[in-house]
Amino acid sequence: MKENEFETEEKLTQQPDAEKTADDITASPTVTPVEEEQTEEVQAEETKEEEITEEQTQEEASAEPAKKGKKKIVAVIAAAAVVVLVCVAVLVGRKIAGQKEDSSAQEETAAQEVKDMPSLDDIDVDACVTIPEYKGITVEKQVTPVTDEDVDTTITYSLSYSPMEVSDENAKVEEGDTVNIDYTGTVDGEEFDGGSAEDTDLMIGSGQFIEGFESGLVGHVKGDTVELNLTFPEDYTEDLAGKDVVFTVTINAIKRPLTEITEEWVQANSDCKTIEEYRESVRKDLEEYNNNLAEENLQTQAWQQVVTDSTVNEYPEELMEYGRSVFEDQVTSNAQASGQTLEEFVEAQGMTQEEYEEQKEEYSKNIVAQMLVMKAITDAENFTEEDEEYQEILDAYLAQYGLEEDEFYEQNGKQNVYQSIMLQRVCQLIMDEANIEEVQAQTQAES
Repeated sequence: MKENEFETEEKLTQQPDAEKTADDITASPTVTPVEEEQTEEVQAEETKEEEITEEQTQEEASAEPAKKGKKKIVAVIAAAAVVVLVCVAVLVGRKIAGQKEDSSAQEETAAQEVKDMPSLDDIDVDACVTIPEYKGITVEKQVTPVTDEDVDTTITYSLSYSPMEVSDENAKVEEGDTVNIDYTGTVDGEEFDGGSAEDTDLMIGSGQFIEGFESGLVGHVKGDTVELNLTFPEDYTEDLAGKDVVFTVTINAIKRPLTEITEEWVQANSDCKTIEEYRESVRKDLEEYNNNLAEENLQTQAWQQVVTDSTVNEYPEELMEYGRSVFEDQVTSNAQASGQTLEEFVEAQGMTQEEYEEQKEEYSKNIVAQMLVMKAITDAENFTEEDEEYQEILDAYLAQYGLEEDEFYEQNGKQNVYQSIMLQRVCQLIMDEANIEEVQAQTQAES
């Protein structure tokens, strides 16, 4: 009788083929940090005609949790249903350019210890798990077709982030406009580092600048020079926190999104010359993205199928303790982000403590099952860290993060790195030997 806990209902052990968030991609067994860059390139290619500033991108990222609203624990934790790659993708710190981090947060981060995965070397894996035939499995590659509505949605999005300059000289700056400005900031009559810039685009209402800066430009016209008397927040950088500042701002241009696409916009924001040519270009990019997404989902599906068809005979307690701790850490982290204690957070999700403990146990079994299956296949294939393929994957990590091997192991935990790489090799082996049947997935409208 199979004891694995891969149920289909939406629980904390939700399967990795569920709707992906950014965290899901990080946790996916089929997307390594190296492959993540390729995925991001596809997404960038999808909207390559958009000239979104770095600041706008950051604004979207920071606004995303608010858009999704409060999540159930199920949704917050589902990303870790397959956690073996989290160790490398998450523990290597990647700070977004321009993102503020106060000194206390830096000290806290520095003080955190890496939680290394337990080794399976001393575990009788053959006694713990019986794996199915993992070579020659059949999996479906479901490619979602691109509809006219998809193309229209992408174009609308592109228009919103690639505004055109307003030709009316009497037009006044409004909320949502993008203004091109030159500005100079002074404190006690002296300019300060980072307080001045020229030819800078700023979306009014984006919150990129300190309070009062953006709203102070509303109602002015192109060519106006505005003097803004403001105060830096108390939690700003130490040398400027709480100080009065004067910004002298000149408005060079006012830009607004078009409501309908024009050939002028197409030519200014893409390599295309006509609207029809541009629409075809967008469709091609979306089709390429959907195909790559199907490939990614295919690998996740294949791995899930092998694990689900395995029989877990025993869940070693040392591995279960690790799974429980991962669950607890993630829920605690989300509770802290919500300004709640763990108990308050669990209660806010409409769960009893008993239900919480049950889901933690189920979640841990999910993790342990995957670790055991991975180890069993690794042993069957005689994979070792001395293999050339292992070293190639490790070298790719080291090159991406600019670290020496000992530094990388120290920052991420040797077992974390080892098991991550082995999982990648196992997943690739399964895919190389799989029979792939391509089918057309339902569109969003059909589903």
